[in-house]
Amino acid sequence: MKYSELKKRIKKHTWWHEEASMVLQTVLWAWHGFIEQYKYGHPKYLTIGIFFQQKDFGHEFTSKEEKAEAFEYIIQKLLRQPKYVSNLHKKWISWQPKLLSLANEVEELTDKPFNFKVAGHTYKKFLKYTLSFMCPAVSIENADVYTDQIIFDDVTNEFPNLPKHKIQELVFTLTAPTSLGYAGREQRDLLKTAIEYKNKAQKTQPRYFKQLETAHPGIARKLYVLSRKYYWVNNNYAATKILTPDYFLNRVKVLSRKPIKQLRNELREIEIRPIQVKNQQSKLRQQLKLSRRMNTIFNLLSEYTIWQDERKEWSMRMSHYILNFWKWWSQNTGVLYQYLIGLGWSEMEKYFKTGKLPSEKELKNRIKFSVYVAERKGKGIVGEVVSGKPARDLFKTILKRFEVGTELQGVVASAPKKVIKGAVQIVTDFSKQKFITGRILVTNMTRPDSMPYVRKSIGIITNEGGVTTHAAIVSRELKIPCIIGTKHATKLLKNGDRVEMDLESGKITILK
Repeated sequence: MKYSELKKRIKKHTWWHEEASMVLQTVLWAWHGFIEQYKYGHPKYLTIGIFFQQKDFGHEFTSKEEKAEAFEYIIQKLLRQPKYVSNLHKKWISWQPKLLSLANEVEELTDKPFNFKVAGHTYKKFLKYTLSFMCPAVSIENADVYTDQIIFDDVTNEFPNLPKHKIQELVFTLTAPTSLGYAGREQRDLLKTAIEYKNKAQKTQPRYFKQLETAHPGIARKLYVLSRKYYWVNNNYAATKILTPDYFLNRVKVLSRKPIKQLRNELREIEIRPIQVKNQQSKLRQQLKLSRRMNTIFNLLSEYTIWQDERKEWSMRMSHYILNFWKWWSQNTGVLYQYLIGLGWSEMEKYFKTGKLPSEKELKNRIKFSVYVAERKGKGIVGEVVSGKPARDLFKTILKRFEVGTELQGVVASAPKKVIKGAVQIVTDFSKQKFITGRILVTNMTRPDSMPYVRKSIGIITNEGGVTTHAAIVSRELKIPCIIGTKHATKLLKNGDRVEMDLESGKITILK
């Protein structure tokens, strides 16, 4: 698309914005998946996705209008075919073994002599399947616009006598996942191990995993299993780190400082939570007598919260394979790693076929600032990278579509208490910024790599909203106070500001 035409398209839409640590190669499947979701949903949408990158930090923009249309299409389809999404979700789960097999093929390349053609073919096959695999799962993102605010208006219209905080409570109860997400599963497994550690190993105080293997092989085995199941939980879309048994041993040691009774109570709370959620949902449905449409929407969103959590896990696991592949490729070809992870889809295919890359000047400019525009062309997708001044001008154009408000108000996602007070800390890049334990985390949105910060926080405030967001799901699982969808918290608050979070109204007040 021509630059002038793209500017016109930007001005035509309102945009959903997300930002995080990421590089183009780890989100390439997502951008092409966004466009290809017409195979499972709305035949027309989405038609465009825009991704800005500066070094290893990215800004994602998708059309609110198109996402709303695509979400409504799925609702209408479910009114005709109630099991459509659940059947698609089951099919998606059945594809997982093949994706893992292809990912392992990519990883096994590093143990063989480097062969440009074979390695390129193996990686391309893996990435194409990753796109196909993730395509139906990225359609969950279409719920963003609806779950940010419209859902609360719809429920209010259906139950006009319910107060605002009861409406919010109802929405989050009926959209809550009915199984544990990865954060809940990890915490459950850690608590089980911590209880055993406290009973058997705490007196010996092993400093390292190797010492634990000798003294308590049973506990060591459980920590090894934890490291295999959750090695990816601190990954993001720009960097990956394999978490070792020693990492989980340190987590268990911290937990084991608590009294044994408290550990058992926390474990029981986690284990019975899915049962409690199912009972609460059943009770509410009987009391409220929801319309068929609202009942369909709540069923869909409950399924989406589970699927979203599963997709996050697979995204972080695939980032591990993608980034490790390009590091290995860089070592064998001498091409700068930062150049390789900024390649668009067609450029990558051309490179594997001909060995030719864009000019070094162009690749250097991309590291400073670039934009990747993915568009639908018929039944295909065209992706193009633009760098330098045109990319910066487009970024300014799209940012002008956003207004910074003055009110600190959001939606209560988790309310284990009615009110909390504390100092805030703003984190926009979880890969680079530190966090002080006991503060309220303020961020654009949380992702898996934010979990160490989430666990240290006494509360969470996010710009972005939506009942299927990571912050909404995780805060409820870990019983951390959380207000989402404030739009401007990262801009209106400063590090160290003391605030009060009202967990009934969703209002945030800066204290003097």
